[in-house]
Amino acid sequence: MPLSGKDDAALKDLAKDYLAWLDAKPQVDLADLAYSAGVMRNHFRQRAGVAFDGLEDLEAKLAALASDETRDGLCRGEGERPPKVAFLFTGQGSQRIGMGRGLYDSEPLVRAVLDRCDGVVREVRGSSLLAVMFGEAEVSLDDTAWTQPALYTLEVALVEFYRSAGIKPSVVLGHSVGEFAAAYAAGIFTLEEGLRLILARGSLMGDLPSGGAMAAVFGPQSGSWRQSTRSTGG
Repeated sequence: MPLSGKDDAALKDLAKDYLAWLDAKPQVDLADLAYSAGVMRNHFRQRAGVAFDGLEDLEAKLAALASDETRDGLCRGEGERPPKVAFLFTGQGSQRIGMGRGLYDSEPLVRAVLDRCDGVVREVRGSSLLAVMFGEAEVSLDDTAWTQPALYTLEVALVEFYRSAGIKPSVVLGHSVGEFAAAYAAGIFTLEEGLRLILARGSLMGDLPSGGAMAAVFGPQSGSWRQSTRSTGG
């Protein structure tokens, strides 16, 4: 749970205000409280972060903050401006059976995005993507035709999950399949447009003969690469 004030006294007063409010409303949903404190309030120079496990723990740490005491799980600091955040999206090879299942079962927003993607895949292929991701289908998740849409689907669901918590990237990067998720996060295309592209890409790559290999070419930084490609016609 984040707290902030324009000065140290204001930060302590805010901690006291939360303590009084929690005393009057002990049944409050603490996850909603922490979310609102982070997303719905302005954030000032003097800041604190409280990692807590339950109401009693939160109240104890707020009391420590109000009294200028130190405690594990209570951090203090100063902030000038929101930090820049980068999202890096992985490519093929990171897949595993059951990926995203925990979030699917516990986070309604993630479930909604995954179900939305599953609907597109059912429309295109007549089969459930989620069944493949969760190990409930005969086809293997390591089949390229299914790996690629599965990774894209989970990555865009995570984009929306972080957005819902007020975490938005200043820059996005991606490797291979991750480039498509990065493009979605940057607003290049819609979720469905990106998924249809990755479905086609995965199918085309999956149809290639087996036994292929990947090559990596290393070269120096600076303008020497540009000069060498110009001289060879590459």
